Amino acid sequence: MRSLRIPVLTLFVALAVVAGACGGPTTGPGASGGPGGTAAAAAKYGGTITFGLENDVSNLDPMLSGLFVDRNIHYMMYDSLVRVNTKGDIIPWLAEKWTTSSDGKTITFNLRQGVKYHDGTAFDAASVKWNIERYKNTKGSSRTGDLGAVATVDVVDTYTVKFNLSAAFAPLLAALVDRAGMMVSQKVADAMGADFTLKPFKAGTGPFILTEAVKTDHYTLERNPDWWGTDDKGNKLPFLDKIIVKPILDSDVRLTNLRTGQVQVLNGIAGNSSSTRSAT
Repeated sequence: MRSLRIPVLTLFVALAVVAGACGGPTTGPGASGGPGGTAAAAAKYGGTITFGLENDVSNLDPMLSGLFVDRNIHYMMYDSLVRVNTKGDIIPWLAEKWTTSSDGKTITFNLRQGVKYHDGTAFDAASVKWNIERYKNTKGSSRTGDLGAVATVDVVDTYTVKFNLSAAFAPLLAALVDRAGMMVSQKVADAMGADFTLKPFKAGTGPFILTEAVKTDHYTLERNPDWWGTDDKGNKLPFLDKIIVKPILDSDVRLTNLRTGQVQVLNGIAGNSSSTRSAT
């Protein structure tokens, strides 16, 4: 079985984009509140940023994705069962808590309630079961190795799901931070068929909704007004209205776009370009 990596850097680049330049918010479960509350009064909502990627994405279906660069969009539109914080600790996300049996062979997840996919369908234990079985059993899936230790998935009740493992496997939670733990709408996946790979519109539960996907040119994601996340002051996230992701393969061109204001965030600058940027 291949080694597993928690994608900390990619995750925090994506979450920084999600949060926006609004006083250093922290995406994730926080104090209750929203735009109408006292803490939220100082929050500034709105705006669009353009995010320059060093490569085009290969696949927007987490099941088939084979490139790390894909996750820059995945983390905006999909929530995973668990995430990592700035210390690299695994923290609750769509799963609010979990319990591991003494022998390590079962993990029971208690899910966040009231979450809906962008298409309006409910996120629940049955959805988790469908997603994990899809990742495990579909021919050509790139997630089979990540979930190889999962023998079966049981729906305990509407918001409780149990993973039964063939043997204790400590890295499983780390795998569920990444694409193996990203939840997609069964309704959208079934309806889109082959087009789901690059046009999974309204397929996630995440802070942004994919609304446009033009291969090699741009991907547009718009604010999900119903996302459950808040910052540490209780301000409802995300702050930004829209993110436009543009693949710009040439590092110098990416840097030029940053300097001229055509993009506001970059995800990779060659070493010589970085030195030039520091000297200007």
